[in-house]
Amino acid sequence: MKLTKEIQINAPCRDVYRALTNSAEIIRYFPLDHVECDWQEGNPIVFSGPDSGQDIGVIDRLLPHSLFQFTYWNKNHGTENVKDNHITIRYELQESGDQTQLNLIQTNLPSQTYKDMTTGVWDYLLGELKKYLENK
Repeated sequence: MKLTKEIQINAPCRDVYRALTNSAEIIRYFPLDHVECDWQEGNPIVFSGPDSGQDIGVIDRLLPHSLFQFTYWNKNHGTENVKDNHITIRYELQESGDQTQLNLIQTNLPSQTYKDMTTGVWDYLLGELKKYLENK
């Protein structure tokens, strides 16, 4: 199952990309306490939050200013921690002047119920990212 979202952000791609791939910035707009990562493809990424526990994943792709993709698992998904149950999040960036179109693609969602819940969560999270970048 797949979910897609798009948002236009009044900031250049380099700023949006940095906000998505910098541990100190991520916790300023997402409800997380800590992000642990060395930002290298194939290496682990761990998102820790007060309500969600930990999302434990691996960075699949990093293309500066255009693409960030990672695969992760969380016990709250209600699935076993095996590769087939890991969810992929892909951020694609396209710049037009001083604006960036951010396309979010989330795949391998465990159920329609999870997709429905996640849709609202992404509306909120992407809105927070937009506010963060446009009010810097």
